[in-house]
Amino acid sequence: MKSRTSFFSPTVFRKDLTRFAPVWVLYGVGLLLALLVIRGRLAVSLAESMGVMAAVELCYALVVGQVLFGDLFQSWMCNALHAMPLRRDCWFLTHMVAGLFFFLVPTGSMAALAAVQMGKHAWVAGMWLLGCLLEYLCFFGISVFSALSSGNRVGMALIYALINFVSLIAQWLSVYLLDPLFYGLSVPIGPFRRFCPVWSLIDRGFFKTAGGYYSDFQDAKIGLVSEGWIYVGVYAAVGLALIGLALYLYRRRKLECAGDLIVVKALVPVFLTVYTLSAGVLFTTFFMIFGTVEIYSVLGMTLLAVGLAVGYYTGRMLLRRTVKVFQPKSLLGLAGIAAGLAVIMVAVYLDPMRVTYRVPEREEIQAVSIGDYSLTSEDFLSEEDAISAALKLHRSALEYRAPERAYPLAERYSFTLTYRLKDGSILSRSYAVPVSDPAVKGLKKPWSDCQVVLGMSKEEIDAGSYPALRIYINGTYIEDPQQVHEVLEALAQDCQEGNLCQLGFVARWDSSLYMEIEEQDYNQTYFYHHIAASPDAQHIIGCLIANGWRYEDGRLVTPEGQEAYGK
Repeated sequence: MKSRTSFFSPTVFRKDLTRFAPVWVLYGVGLLLALLVIRGRLAVSLAESMGVMAAVELCYALVVGQVLFGDLFQSWMCNALHAMPLRRDCWFLTHMVAGLFFFLVPTGSMAALAAVQMGKHAWVAGMWLLGCLLEYLCFFGISVFSALSSGNRVGMALIYALINFVSLIAQWLSVYLLDPLFYGLSVPIGPFRRFCPVWSLIDRGFFKTAGGYYSDFQDAKIGLVSEGWIYVGVYAAVGLALIGLALYLYRRRKLECAGDLIVVKALVPVFLTVYTLSAGVLFTTFFMIFGTVEIYSVLGMTLLAVGLAVGYYTGRMLLRRTVKVFQPKSLLGLAGIAAGLAVIMVAVYLDPMRVTYRVPEREEIQAVSIGDYSLTSEDFLSEEDAISAALKLHRSALEYRAPERAYPLAERYSFTLTYRLKDGSILSRSYAVPVSDPAVKGLKKPWSDCQVVLGMSKEEIDAGSYPALRIYINGTYIEDPQQVHEVLEALAQDCQEGNLCQLGFVARWDSSLYMEIEEQDYNQTYFYHHIAASPDAQHIIGCLIANGWRYEDGRLVTPEGQEAYGK
């Protein structure tokens, strides 16, 4: 009677340890070998291994879940176990303790051995053990939930993989199917990767290290990165929540479901849908590896359709445990998944929420910037003429609504338009329009702004209140303070007249005079401003001629006789 009210069974625990000893012993041997490899720079290597351990624990947690709950996947073993005078809660929680033992004993042993050798950095081993434990709780929780949601090993492995990587499947669908339909927008991949546990943990920093890259690791400086620990803590909490949900499912589990792919009927349509989409993505990606495949092409759509069909029918075979799944009515499910994708794609294209077609009102805008692929200007301008020119270009781009490749390279202007709105938000769009568009020409004067082009205002130049500078033009350095001041004043005048715009449609590499303004601040740090002066910038050209430059055969030549690019 006592065993029926207990929450822990020493007998079951000992049996888990001996029966599955090869699992945790081999894991410990692997960690010991890793310790021998990294012993030369132990503190730094251990601190930097947290991301690698996430990938290791992803696989290890799956194996542990498979062996601990494998008895639920065989009808005769499942029935025999549940005929014993042992409460389900006791059986479940004992396995949880065993699962933690499988991790803590080998990993804790490695941490203890490392701490003995690390001296003042022994605390790193303790924090490393804590971080690895939190990672393990995440993956172990997913593994346990997958085991209690399925009735066989294949189903458990599939559910485990889908939970861990479903966000990357969603990323693929968003980037390849929806991104081309979001005119001017690109789907960010960061949020998708943050919801992929293994990706997020591998990509996250937990320690910041400096020094200690040789055998003497005692000179290393090691600190903690709070962001990484917050992420791993959240993932561990999710894992614990899934363990609690798994216990809830186990209490209501029917013994006769052993052998079924999915034992929770409510999860069957969810599993089939996600599995079908995943198969379609993997099938299409496989062929993309061998060549360029445009998803919005006959070949691309055919590959995706075939992949979805393969995924849908193999999923039904696994669920029904039979190959006889090709009945006419089975097409309804596949058609529903395809129709769902089509509805989402059409909705994105038509943009009923006015995301793609949004043009902010003038009173919403605080400042605007334009960057392109030639000479980029990320400076925000708040002047009325700059905002008006940007809005005109924005509306013109929406009228064209053409992808970048619609225009030959020499005939298009590709740019990113970014608004800083008064409510503190940022609105950014990327477009391509013909260079001949009048709205493009309207950018020339506003983006000749002195602060944008030179990194300093005209008032600073007039007052001479700028750090030490020298100017490099085609192999010649102008270092005399008086000449530098004259050149800067000439550049500032060209800016005022709107003849020094640095956007790519004006600053052509084959018809401009190029220079670098080298700025050294009071901390001996150098900054470089790259300037392209078109033939319209007569003030700078006149200034150079006044300082010894000359024209020869229609070309501008330096005092040393080197030919400049400008005419």
